Amino acid sequence: MVDQVPSPSPSPPAIPAPTVSPALVLSAPDPLSPDSQTPPASPPASKRPAYVPESFWDATNGKVKDTEFAAHYNELQTRVAADDSRRLTIPAKPEDYVVALPKDFALPDGVKFDLDASNPLWSQGQQWATKHGLSQDAFAEAIALVAGDRVGTQAQITQARNAEIAKLGVNGTARVTAIETWATGVLGSESAGKQFTSRLFTASDVQMAEALISRFTGSGNFRSGGREPPEAAGKITEAQYQAMSLPQRLAYAREQSAKRAS
Repeated sequence: MVDQVPSPSPSPPAIPAPTVSPALVLSAPDPLSPDSQTPPASPPASKRPAYVPESFWDATNGKVKDTEFAAHYNELQTRVAADDSRRLTIPAKPEDYVVALPKDFALPDGVKFDLDASNPLWSQGQQWATKHGLSQDAFAEAIALVAGDRVGTQAQITQARNAEIAKLGVNGTARVTAIETWATGVLGSESAGKQFTSRLFTASDVQMAEALISRFTGSGNFRSGGREPPEAAGKITEAQYQAMSLPQRLAYAREQSAKRAS
């Protein structure tokens, strides 16, 4: 009996080598290739923050201009502090504003100005000052502007009035004073007398006032009835009256007024 020799096991089939597509083959870059000389792209620059003004932004380097921006910020802080300090000095209510002229307000020679704090204009001014946040000093300066305008007008009137009085001659001022004395006696108060003469602006105004005094004292001869009334005791003629000085005329006027009252 022949022993059977086991047949050898078949060899596993050979595994074919993988086929590599030429498109997938990676090769090292050629250092001499033009593409290898291109620098890498720069990262995008930082964006300017909204709180930084454009004038304080360095777009090239993507950063704040530190020195310039710090100076700008410090200036703003200084302004805010100054404004806060100013606001602390502002009167809280309209009535807290004092109606007064600045201490350095000066009047022209011979001109008077009385500031009437009760004038409704100033209460309106206090409201206006509060609305616009004025300091007390600023409010006083506003009052000075109004006063200056009024003083200027008053000075012009006084100058023009003095020029008219000068037309009356060397006794012009004395004649006006005599009229004021007469008006004070007739109207009953010194203020009324001054008010009367304050309306005498021209030389002709003074002359008309003197004529009025003559008529009032009865020295004139003309009457509305066209007749001359009988002369009262103590009356003087027109010629005699015209020869009197103004003080004599005033004394005569007072005498005649006393006789009529008795």
